[in-house]
Order: sequence, then structure tokens, then C-alpha cells
Amino acid sequence: MLSEEGICAICAEGKRSRESLTGERTKSAELLDTIHSDVCGPMATTGLMGERYIATFIYEQSGRIAISLLVKMSQVFERFKQ
Repeated sequence: MLSEEGICAICAEGKRSRESLTGERTKSAELLDTIHSDVCGPMATTGLMGERYIATFIYEQSGRIAISLLVKMSQVFERFKQ
């Protein structure tokens, strides 16, 4: 369905600006209290040691980022503990 300006409703909605998020988010007080993680893969190209997955760990309090290359997805928890 087209709007009065000849733009479809979905495009018009996507171009609308929105208000910034309200409320404050506090960082964790203790080091290693909150860790954000993500796993990507399997990749089409393998690493030199057969790695096909990438795990990222972001330490919220310090902002430190750790990246691990993994052969199997089942290795994520072991890398997290390290």
C-alpha cells in the first residue's frame, strides 16, 4: 500500500526516527560478573588447525574482548572457563 507521497508503508516506517531508549543501564560492579558471549560458525574456510567456529567473550566491567578459534562448537564452555 502506498502513502500519499508514493512511498510504501514499510519503507516509510523504516525511515521514521525513533526516540532514544529511556532508563539507565548500570555496569556490573565486579570484574567478570557479567560476560557477553557469541559463537559464529561453522565457517566455510577452516583455520590452520581445523578451526571452523569463532567464540567472542566481552567482559562488561573492563571492556576486554577475548576471541577464541574452535574446531567444534562443543569447546565453547571449556574456553569460557579458561
